[in-house]
Amino acid sequence: MTPTDEGVKNMGKHNMARSAVSIGRVGGLAVALGVGVGIVAMPWSASAAPDGSGPNISVSHDGDVKVVKGTATAVSSGRGSTAVAHGFDSYAEATGTNNHATANGFGSTAIAKGGSNNTAKASGIDSTAIAGGGTNNTAVASGNFAQAYAGSSPEYDGRQSNNTGNTAIATGTHSIARAGIGDHNDGNFAKATDSGVASAGVGTNNDSNTATASGPGSVADSGFLVSGNDNNTATATGGGGAIAGSFGNDNDNNSASADGFGSYAYAGYGTDNLDGYTADATNGQSVHNP
Repeated sequence: MTPTDEGVKNMGKHNMARSAVSIGRVGGLAVALGVGVGIVAMPWSASAAPDGSGPNISVSHDGDVKVVKGTATAVSSGRGSTAVAHGFDSYAEATGTNNHATANGFGSTAIAKGGSNNTAKASGIDSTAIAGGGTNNTAVASGNFAQAYAGSSPEYDGRQSNNTGNTAIATGTHSIARAGIGDHNDGNFAKATDSGVASAGVGTNNDSNTATASGPGSVADSGFLVSGNDNNTATATGGGGAIAGSFGNDNDNNSASADGFGSYAYAGYGTDNLDGYTADATNGQSVHNP
């Protein structure tokens, strides 16, 4: 449905997150992961070199590495920022003020970069969560190869800043959620489950959009490019595709819903100043409004 969806699934996200410092890092509280008590009791020193055996865990807070064991890596900087990595080859990084990240699982990556009060949590094999580019953004990826991006994404080519209060939740294998990616995008919510792909508030000045996608092949875009698209809702289930208030400017209060493979709904799509349109598609229909 969108130009980037297929590319995202094959982007080699874990390697990119490690090598591209510019992407940012995320951090999460050890207590939030539920490992705090165990860490205190562990007989390793923070300066001990990993020996490749036993647990893989690393904790960093306020720029100091508190625990390191095995192949897990945690990096932090900035007041109140905490990173926790748990699992073989897991990676967590938090930079900025009061940012938190938790990476839990083989090859998992959690990154929070810049801004403040951002939270990223990734759990599952090669899962990725990135939150940043502003304040109070939350990205949660749960499931193998799940991806969640709130306020910041390495796939977006453009400025990423001043994004506030965006939430991206990806649950289930290969699910992808993006919320508030770009510049000055606030209060967007994207939720993808069971291999769905959901994007809300991507571009510039796109606010309060909601996208929900559930099931393989389901794609939902709301307030997705270019600018000034607000309060749009897209819902895709069962392999359908829904686009609301997207690929244009100043398209507001549109709603699109699609259910079932081959069903496509477009509301307030493809041009400018389209407000208050509704499109619902089922049973293989393709519905455009207007």
